[in-house]
Amino acid sequence: MRWRVILLAASVAVVGAWSAGSGEAADLAATLQADLIQATAGDRINLASGDYGAVQLRGLSFDRTVTLVAQGDVRFDSLVVLETRNLRLEGIRVEAAGGRAAIRIMRSHNIAISHADIGGPSNRMAPMNAVKFGIEIRDYSSNITIENSYVHDVLNGIAHFGTAGFTLSGNRIDHIGADAFKFAGVDRGMIQNNFGPTHFYPAEDTHADFMQFQGPPSKNLEIRGNLLLLQNRFDMQGIFFGGKGTHDNLAIEQNIIFTRMANGIRVSNGQNISVRHNTLINAFAAERPVTRISVPSGSVVQKNIESRKKGKLEGGNIAMQHLDPARKLHYSELFAGISEGQSIQIKDVHPISGGLAETYGAFARLMELHGGG
Repeated sequence: MRWRVILLAASVAVVGAWSAGSGEAADLAATLQADLIQATAGDRINLASGDYGAVQLRGLSFDRTVTLVAQGDVRFDSLVVLETRNLRLEGIRVEAAGGRAAIRIMRSHNIAISHADIGGPSNRMAPMNAVKFGIEIRDYSSNITIENSYVHDVLNGIAHFGTAGFTLSGNRIDHIGADAFKFAGVDRGMIQNNFGPTHFYPAEDTHADFMQFQGPPSKNLEIRGNLLLLQNRFDMQGIFFGGKGTHDNLAIEQNIIFTRMANGIRVSNGQNISVRHNTLINAFAAERPVTRISVPSGSVVQKNIESRKKGKLEGGNIAMQHLDPARKLHYSELFAGISEGQSIQIKDVHPISGGLAETYGAFARLMELHGGG
């Protein structure tokens, strides 16, 4: 592996195989374009801090991964990765003023984005729709990894359309207008340990989801350890598989969802589905006290905690209730620290020692989040 160091002016630096800009910006773009063309497998290219403008990386192909590493505050107005193979970007920031997506990845393979900060205008008002997607990945792209990144102030957080072999891990989505994660027709995906929004700002007719699967069916997915703890409002559904066709081979485990919506985990049509050890907490809505699992018959549904009108232990799962402390399986029998009538944080969700929440629900993930796992 070689280190290739590109020292660019911090005041105006626009780089890429194509970029918006003129004069010095265009010259700098041409410089990095040439360097990328000359790069060999395993190279790491340091990017000096500065505003790089709107960047398109197109037609780059390497035998092994070439990494672009931000040194300081490296900012893009937008980033398009098109028909490119074996490229990794670390530590960049994208501030999009508007448009379809802050980052678009199309017809590309073996691409990774890590520790990025990606957002639109920070007005924090509904409707939040100036930028439609924080990251949009589509058009048969494969082996795409987005990890440990922060996506915010956009309509939808991260979207995968028609992709395969992807990983979404450790990302935080917040201050959005609709869906945190959006998918259609995806295959072989790992969606793990991501954090959904605490705040969202939808238009009046928006039906928001933590994770929405729409359009063509999706298959071969692991959805584990994800967290949704809403704070400013509570009308976002959890993990929702809709669309057309039969979803296949889904493992949904160790997720924690706090919402007042009924659909905590829903698969409208599918087969080979396993739903285990999830915790679904209703946001104390008297008029809508149910947050449940709804999946096709024949699915494996075990060791989950749901919220229902009546508390009961049934079918290897627990239904807890918050309507009457005097009745069985009130939430206070399972968790300490949760106060009715307010939003919750992970520090509030403590399984009672020796209680059922140590056996049922997402206990392992809770212990990780509390630092004990």
